[in-house]
Amino acid sequence: MWAEWEQDGFKVLGCQSSLQHVQVISDSVAIFTHSVRTQLADGDGSIESGERETIVFHNVNGVWLGIHEHLSVDPSYS
Repeated sequence: MWAEWEQDGFKVLGCQSSLQHVQVISDSVAIFTHSVRTQLADGDGSIESGERETIVFHNVNGVWLGIHEHLSVDPSYS
């Protein structure tokens, strides 16, 4: 699917992360949150978006795996 988007002119031009926070819940669960600013291009030009992202990690045999990701519009982004 990503290859099809690129054929239509979609491209990520840049991405910046800020306000990172890690919350360790237990020896096997941690939550990472941050603000994301992304510059995108498509067939019609370029746009910039602002989102909040949350990723839940689970430690499986010493390896931290991302098991859930959520993105939502950052209302403070204008």
